[in-house]
Order: sequence, then structure tokens, then C-alpha cells
Amino acid sequence: MNKTLYLCWRLFLLVAVGFPFLAATRVAGLEPAPIMAPNPPDPRPRGEIEAMLEAVPPPANSEALSPLHVVLCAAEKDRAHMRPGVHDYPLWRERWTRLLSLAPGVTTEPADRWPTRDQWARADVVISFHNNPAWNAARGPDIDAFLARGGGLVFLHYAIRAGNADRAALAQRLGHAWGEAGNVFRIGPTPLQFKPHAITAGFPLDRTVSFIDETYSRMIGDLGGWTVLATSAEPSGDEPQVWLREAGRGRVFVCIPGHSTWTFDDPIYRLLVFRGLLWTARQPLGRLNELVTVGARVALEPSDSTRLEAAFSRLRTSDWNRPAEDLIAIDEAIATAAPGTPARRELESRLAEILGSHASVAARQFACARLAVIGTRLVVPSLGPLLAHPEVSHAARLALEGIPGDEALAALRNGLPRAERTQKIGIIHSLGERGDPAAVGVLQPLLDGEDFGLASAAAMAMGQIGTRRAAEALEEVGKSAGPDLKSVVAQSRLVAAEHLMRGEERAVARRIFREICSADSDRPLRVAAWQGRLRTESDQATELIQAALAGSDDALRDAAEQELLKWPASESIAPFLRRFGTLPPAGQIAVLDIAAARAEPAGREAALGACASPEPRVRDAAFRALGATGTADDALSLARLAAGTGNDSSAARLALANLPDAKVDRRLIEALDTATASLRIELLAALSARAAYEAAPSVIPFLQSNAPETTAAALTALGALGNEEHLPAVLATLGSASDGTVQRAAEKALGTIVLRTRPRCTGVLLSELRNDGDAVRVSILRLLPALGGADALAAVRRGHAHPDAAVRAAAFRALAGWPDDSALPDLLEIAQDESSGDRLDALRSYLRIVTRDPGANPDTQFSRLEKVTPLVRTADETAMLISSYGQITAPASLQRLAVYLEDPAQADAAGAAIVRIAATLGPSSADLSLPLLRQVAAISREPAVRQRALDLLAGAKANP
Repeated sequence: MNKTLYLCWRLFLLVAVGFPFLAATRVAGLEPAPIMAPNPPDPRPRGEIEAMLEAVPPPANSEALSPLHVVLCAAEKDRAHMRPGVHDYPLWRERWTRLLSLAPGVTTEPADRWPTRDQWARADVVISFHNNPAWNAARGPDIDAFLARGGGLVFLHYAIRAGNADRAALAQRLGHAWGEAGNVFRIGPTPLQFKPHAITAGFPLDRTVSFIDETYSRMIGDLGGWTVLATSAEPSGDEPQVWLREAGRGRVFVCIPGHSTWTFDDPIYRLLVFRGLLWTARQPLGRLNELVTVGARVALEPSDSTRLEAAFSRLRTSDWNRPAEDLIAIDEAIATAAPGTPARRELESRLAEILGSHASVAARQFACARLAVIGTRLVVPSLGPLLAHPEVSHAARLALEGIPGDEALAALRNGLPRAERTQKIGIIHSLGERGDPAAVGVLQPLLDGEDFGLASAAAMAMGQIGTRRAAEALEEVGKSAGPDLKSVVAQSRLVAAEHLMRGEERAVARRIFREICSADSDRPLRVAAWQGRLRTESDQATELIQAALAGSDDALRDAAEQELLKWPASESIAPFLRRFGTLPPAGQIAVLDIAAARAEPAGREAALGACASPEPRVRDAAFRALGATGTADDALSLARLAAGTGNDSSAARLALANLPDAKVDRRLIEALDTATASLRIELLAALSARAAYEAAPSVIPFLQSNAPETTAAALTALGALGNEEHLPAVLATLGSASDGTVQRAAEKALGTIVLRTRPRCTGVLLSELRNDGDAVRVSILRLLPALGGADALAAVRRGHAHPDAAVRAAAFRALAGWPDDSALPDLLEIAQDESSGDRLDALRSYLRIVTRDPGANPDTQFSRLEKVTPLVRTADETAMLISSYGQITAPASLQRLAVYLEDPAQADAAGAAIVRIAATLGPSSADLSLPLLRQVAAISREPAVRQRALDLLAGAKANP
């Protein structure tokens, strides 16, 4: 049985029973895309696909898989590829969104051109197929951050295009990029030679696999460090066409084939990309196996003819309780019969026969749904009479809705009077979906009827039809309609206006937009109508936006602000800034926020003036705008405001931190010497916030200030801006500090610099450690574990022998927190010293270091634990030791833990540890673990542990 087609059929059953009006659409969305280019490839033989699928089977329990969220990023077709059947990015996103959403636990969402920040944060995998129109180097950090957190990145075909924008930056992240005159493409037969990898398991490696698509050659970039999965033989040599790489915690998969729409319906291509997608997400590579042939182009085998005959025979008596696999052969035949072929005509005819027979309701609904996919005008006479059937009407009218031509439209119109109310609403919807101009005369009488459901359905259909006659009918009924219908009519008039605007009735559309925009309409309608005015009165766009900003309608003002956000970068918003003073506060805030978002220099003057506004919200917006548009001339005035106690100090501080002018830092540095104490503190904070690293030498003199507040501010700034060269100055300040605030600031600055510059600061710290001053020595010792290394450890050991108790304590804490196992001998020595006050802490730290690495060699871990086992004295220490043995997956640990089962006080802890190790070791340790599990099951007082032991025993019995 073909599981994928079974999945399609089950989907149809579920949808058709609960929501019959959706059934045809869902099934149609899973059919192979139409062939829109000449000389398509032959469908793949089913046997070839099944052999590849069997090489990587699906996971045994799909419900236990972790959720997988995929963002599919596409763009509109680019101008270079406007012919049908190639580079159809929107079609790919639509079809693969539906396809991937069928898999359990997989969710999808679309992205346009480039994922948003939230989409990058939500996605497990981002898969891109477009001409990469949004790429520039500023997008690089999006990719870097996504990969750094473990995301999966998939780029298909032309998505590796960089054009003239930062080609090297894209190639660095994708291995290769397209974007130079020297790049070469070739369209036609594309034999790919695959290489061994988990992704290509089951693919032939001793011969090529042929596609009809496009190859790229001589791309820019370097695939050193990448794994090439497939190459093609080109005039320039073997050129990579599929490659991948692990990028830190993330993964990248790139596939060049994907030029033609039919390639995405090739099951071998799907299998390759699906496995690549799952590889980037670190998911089982067979998770999407069931989707590989759904709506794909798979050739029928000779035996399928017999199966098809049997399926049609069973269809006549089919009902919803019959096994779905009985009819799979019909779906397989539909999926592989190309339009216009005799096979497609035969299927159409046989399905139409079902409609006119005494077949069951389920059979006729099935036939209608399939005719929605393959039906032509020839089956319209068979579908029309079913529009009045109480149970088949929805399926029939959806089939007619999907069949092109006037015959299907006439059948829908003629069926409307004979249908019952619910069926009428469905037919009206179909006439609207088809935009049938001839239906206006049939629908218009329903607008004035007393049945609100019919009237609203007719109004919506008239809007979709969108002719002038339909718009005039809607306008007339809107004059006398009740409140509920009036709202529906207004929405429909807007839809009609959109249609009219694209035709030759632009003036009519403009009038409709004006009427609804000025009427007492709901907020969404007013906004939509106002946006329609912008499109139909583009020569008045500035005046319309200005009026919305100056008006009292919050909805239109918000819409105007959104429009200005999309204002072309080449056009200044100066016209709106010139009228800034005439705007109400809300309008001023909108313009200032736009100036800030666009970082438009022309906004600076308005922002400076608005900083003195009596309205607090306007002042806040002014400071935001000044932070994006201001210059170095504004730096000191902002610093003085920030240093003050007024309500605007926080806003001024943020603006100062964001000022874009490169001269700001130098202006702040120059002002340090002559500034008052409070202003100097603010200047130091601003330099720190601006990451002005050049200011570090200028900050050092203020470490010797007589004012503790100034010294603390200088230390904070130096912590943010300094490097290893500035450590001696910080340490000197720490050594002479008598004020607690200064001491804490110095310690924090010291730690910040060390963490940022390691290991370059190791030599400086060790050199300073030799100087007198126990306070400095303690602070340095605290930092040495962050650096590690033999020299630092030797210094810590010397510190542990120091006469000062505080120094010894700091050295012990450093040993206890050492980043690797090189401090274990020291901790063991302390743990052996019965007189040491640190004995227990040393034992605890020793156990933690031994067991903290789950990938360490278990035998090594066990031998290290054995060294401290004789040192354990108390029940608490024994409990710690048992817990540590429980983390070491080794048979020797089981033997050691068995001893503690005899101690009633420790038996429960030992039992839990034994169960964990036995479960991990599995059958390999059965001789040792099974007797212990029986003992645990008999004596444990913990129900969960006892049950887990019984489960392991039962499993061992079932699988000897």
C-alpha cells in the first residue's frame, strides 16, 4: 500500500465529512503542478522511489518527535524569469506550505523576501527559494545569530543570488554565491553524481541521477570546509550542485536544482531536499518520507491498470466506512495522467458516469472532488443536476467552480433557483469566486430580500465580480440597508473598487473609496478606503497623508504613519516636516517617529524644536528622533540634560547613546577635562554606552579622582571600553580603594575586561599577582578559573598556601571551580585532610568535576571516584557518592552500587542509580543488571523507581 496516497485519501475523508466545501480545494492543492514548459521529464518509477525511501525509514513513533517549525521564504517572480513553469517562488511556497503541514508535529509560516526578526526567533528551519531581493551585508547578522542558536538554513536554486550586493558576505555564509559576470548557467538535462552521506542513503552512487533543470558553474566563494553531496559534469569540470556544512550549533544546506516547477514535484528531488531540511534541524531523516510522493509525478506500473479497474468497481458501492486503500488506485492514476492525454479523458469520463448512476453519496462526493481537479466542460451536464441534491450539492458546485469555461458558470447560475437556502449560499459563493459578470442579474434581487444570509452572500459575491454594474447595484442597496447589511455592502463595495481600479473604471473606484472613507464606517473600512484613495489619487498622496496626520481620526493617522514608513528612500519626508508646527501632538509624534525610523537628517530641526514641547509624549518622540538624526553639535546639550534631574534625562541619555555622527565620541572625550562632576559622570556613561573604545586612555586619569562617584563611573566605563593593557590601572585602583562603591566597581570592571579579553590578559594578571596587596590578590584569584591553563593553576596552588586566610579561601574557590580536571589532585589532597575546614567542599567539588562531562570515558570516571570512596564518612557524603556513581554508565558502577542496597538508609538512592545505569547499558549488562533490578523491585520504597525496574525486567523477558 502506498502510504502517502493513503494519507491524501484520509485527509479527503476527514475534510469532506466535516467541511465538504473545503474538500476539493485541499485535494487540488496536493496534485502535481501543471506542466507549463515544453519537454518535461518522465514521471519517476515507483520502485525507484520506494527503494530510496526504504534506505532511511520513518521514525517508529512520529508522535514522540519534537515539534518542527519551518519558515518558507519566497518573493514575487523576478523579471528575468517571467515565463511560466520556472522560478515560480509563490507557487512553491503555497504548495510546500500545504505539503509540509500534513506531517505530524510540523508547522509552517510564510515569509516575504526575508524573515522578520520574530520569524528568525521562532523558526527551527528557514528554507528560501527566491531571487534573494532583500540581501545585503546588513542581513548577515540575521543568519549568523540564527545559526548560532542552532537553526537550520536551506537555500534553493536562485536564492544564492547576491547580485551586486555584498557577494563575498553571502558566499562566506552559503559557501558559494551567484553574482558575477563570470558565473555560468546551463538549462537542460542535469545528471547529478551523488556522494556518500546519510542524506543520500539509497541514492545510486555508481551512476548519475538525471533531472531536467539548471546547473550553476564558476560561482564565487570557496567550499573548503563544506561537504559536497552532488556534482554535475560541466565544461569547466565537475561543479558542485548540492553542498552542506555545520556552522557552529547550526547547519546549512544548499541545493542548486530548482529552476523548473516540475522539479519540485519530482519525488527524488523532494526526498533530497526534505532530508537536507531535516538534517539542518537535527531531526530523523525519514520524518517526511510520507510526503515524498504526495502530489508528485510517479509513473504507474502495469499492474496498476488491474488495480484501477477494481477501484472503480468498488467505488460504486463505497461508503465512508469502507477502507480508504480501496480507492487509492484512482488517486494514483489522477496524479500521473497529464492534462489532455487519453488517460486523463478516460478518468474524467468514468468519474462522470458515477455521478449519473445509483452510486452512494460517498462515491458521488468522491467523484465530484476528483473532477474539481481534472474536470472539463464535458462533465458539466453531469454536475449541474447535482446542485439541488441535499448531500452532494457542495461537492458538485465546488467541482463546477474549479472547471474553467462559460458552461460551468451557466450551470451554477441555472442551479441557483432550484437549490435550497444553504445550497444557494454555496452557489452564490462560487459565482463570486469565479467573478461571473453574467451572475449580477441573478444576484441583484437577493440583495433586497429579507433573508440576511442570502443578501450578505450576494453582496460579497457582487464585490468579487467587481463590474461597474455590480458596484452600482451595491451602492443602491446600501442606501436603504440595515446596519448589519450596510457594513457587508461597504466591504463588498471596497472589493469591487479594487477590481474596478485594475480595469478601465478607475474614476468609479476613486469615487467609492472617497465615499467610504468619508462615511461613518468602521475603522478597518475607513483605513482600507483611505489606502484605496492613495492608489487612485497618487498625485495627491502627500496632501492625503498630511491631512490624515493633521486630523483627529486615529485610524487614518496610524495608516498615514505606516504609509510614510514605506515612503521611498529616495524621497524625503521634508514636505511633512515643513508643516510640523501645524500638526496636533499625535501627528507630531507620528512624523518624529517616521524621521527616527528613516534616520532622515531633515528631521533634526523638528526634533530639536520639539524637545521643548509642553507635551511629554512629544518630547519623548523628539529625543528618539534626535537620537537617529542628530549630530555631534547636539552631544553636549543632550549630556547636560541627561545629567540633570528633569523628566527628560532618561530620554536624553538614550538619544545621546544613539547619535549616529562619527564625531560624537571625540566631542565627548574632549569635554571630560572641563566638565562638572555630574556632567563628567554622564559623559563617561555615554562613552561606555556608545562602545567608544578609543576613549579608554582618556578615562584612566579619572580613576584617581577624589570623588568616589567619579572614580566608580570611570571604572565602569573602563570595564566596558578597556582591554588587557588597562588592567594594571584597574588593579592599582582596587588596591588603594577605601570606599566600598569604588571597590565593587573596580572588581566588576576587572571581571568584565578579563572575560572580554581572555586569554590575552593571563600574563598581566599573573604578573600583578606577584605584587603586594591581599585585596588585589583575592580578586585576581577569583578570575583565574575563567582563564584556565597550567600557569594560572600553579598560581592558584601558591595562593592556597598563602598565610592570609582570605587569599587561601579565594584560592580554594578557584580550585573548586576550575574549568577542567587538572585541579582534581589538589581537591583530592584537601579531601584527604581530616583537619581541613574545606574537606567537605573539596569532596563535593571533586565529585562534580568528575561527573560533569557526560561524554567522558566511564572507566576513567569510575577510577577517579574509587579514589575518594574510602574518604566518605557521613550519610550525606555517602548520598553524594551514590549520586555520582549513578551518573557513570559502566558495569563497574553497578557492582559498586550493589553494596549500598544492603544499607536501608541508602538503598532507595542506590536503587534509583542502578535503574538509570541498567536502562542506559541495555542488554549488554543483563547478567549483572537483572539480579540487581529484581532486588530493587523488591526493596525500593520509591514507586516510580520500583515500576521502572519492573518495566526493565519485563522488557528483558520479552526480548531475551
